[in-house]
Order: sequence, then C-alpha cells, then structure tokens
Amino acid sequence: MEGEIALKWFEWANMGLPVAALSALFGPLRFKQPERKRLRELYIPWAVKNGLKAKSLINVYWEKELERDAGDLRRELGIEKPPSVRDFYPPRKSTNIPSSKH
Repeated sequence: MEGEIALKWFEWANMGLPVAALSALFGPLRFKQPERKRLRELYIPWAVKNGLKAKSLINVYWEKELERDAGDLRRELGIEKPPSVRDFYPPRKSTNIPSSKH
C-alpha cells in the first residue's frame, strides 16, 4: 500500500491529477504509525522530487514501452529508482514443506 500511495504522490507532482492528490492525501489515513512515518520520511520525498524533475508521463504510450528494460526507461524519463520496501521488512520465513512419498 505504501508504494501505491507513493505512486499517487508521484502522479500528482508529475501530472497534477486531482484524483491522485485525493488518494495521496487521504489514502494514508488508515495506515499504522510506522507506515505513515516511512511514507512521510522516505517515499513522499522521493515521489515529489522525481515527479517534478521527470519528463511528463501523461503522453507516454505505455503499450509501446512494455518490452523495454525498466532501468533504461527510467533513465530516459529522468526517474530515479524508488526506495525498496523490502529494505524495511524482515524476509519471510521459508515454508519448506517436506513432500510426502507415496
């Protein structure tokens, strides 16, 4: 969910979409305190900075870009790689279930 809200902040900064602004402002109301803190300290600054400096994405023909390398596309559009949510959560424990042999 944090990534989705960060995307709304990016859309708002980049394209000025009113619906993105509403989602960006009211979406986090149901978040717990640690999620709101990460959003406020990490994701919103990234999203606003990159949304303002990136090329406008409103006219990108995304269907033509689907086969492109994401890193190349980010560089062309002027978007830094976003912070990874995986850095803030412990890895999931493996659920290796022994297979039963019949």
